[in-house]
Amino acid sequence: MMPTLPDPVHLLELSEAEAIFGDILEGYYSDGDVSSFLLGLSQRGETGSEIAGAAKAAAQKMISIESTDDTIDVCGTGGDGQNSLNISTAVALVVAATHVPVAKHGNRASSSLAGAADTLEALGIKIDLTPKQATACLKKTGITFLFAQTYHPALARIAPLRRKIGKPTIFNLIGPLVNPAHVKRQFIGVAAPRYLDAYSEAIRLLDFEAVMLVSGDDPFDELSICKASSALMIRKHENPDSGIPEGLIRLTPADVNLDSHPLSSIRGKDAAYNAQALLDLLDGKASAYRDAVLMNAAGALIVAEKCWDWDDGVNVASNIIDSGRAKEVFENWKAFTQTC
Repeated sequence: MMPTLPDPVHLLELSEAEAIFGDILEGYYSDGDVSSFLLGLSQRGETGSEIAGAAKAAAQKMISIESTDDTIDVCGTGGDGQNSLNISTAVALVVAATHVPVAKHGNRASSSLAGAADTLEALGIKIDLTPKQATACLKKTGITFLFAQTYHPALARIAPLRRKIGKPTIFNLIGPLVNPAHVKRQFIGVAAPRYLDAYSEAIRLLDFEAVMLVSGDDPFDELSICKASSALMIRKHENPDSGIPEGLIRLTPADVNLDSHPLSSIRGKDAAYNAQALLDLLDGKASAYRDAVLMNAAGALIVAEKCWDWDDGVNVASNIIDSGRAKEVFENWKAFTQTC
């Protein structure tokens, strides 16, 4: 007889959550029980200790790559339902062009038509590198893509069940927290502001140096170019020279001298469409997409301590694109992966 999971009404402590999710990933429970448990947690609202515990369990089973201490990731939880263009993928290229190594963790689309993996594939970048190849790519080009299906075999085993559930669960939330490069700095978008409290608690329970959590009011798992957003800075050790203290701020496009745009102006379509939009962006085309990338890149550059305030971040990101340096990183990245 298979063991049973606890009633989701019960709040799990960190160690308890880690053990339970470790058992889920090992297949100790029936699909029906896991489905009910995950949906129950989602309906009740996952706590920080539960998110951190699930992340720790998944991280223990993932395949890792080597990286340097200054490596960063920029990604979102997904699940906002907005089907936007690939903002964090473009941000990753901008950040990498400032000589900050970027280990971009991502997957195929689940709630949109084209996820990071789909769009990068359409751009000619080989996404299924081995860990050794991905490490070499990061060292050589300053950026690499870590395809979640390659590095998380335990999560891949429960993917059919997650598709059957058909709704976001705690496994959507832990994606950014289990980067195979073990990054210490991250710019993370969460699907709705209501997740910020629990997610920030999870960050503090895990081994991060600096994380900025952002969520647009749309809802949007990026800083919104359409409405106001929340941005929460979390640091393990406060840097008096950082310019951006810990804590929550509210931010609009106007606050960083950018125009607001309707959500329809950054809607994505299929991978080919999103890939062309990214190429146009790298060629310096003015658009709502560019403004969204500038705003989010500014946050990522603050986390990386390449910039000390939002205006500086937007200006640096703009110069990186217009100088062609982001496009150069893209071309070097593409060329490297095609030799693998």
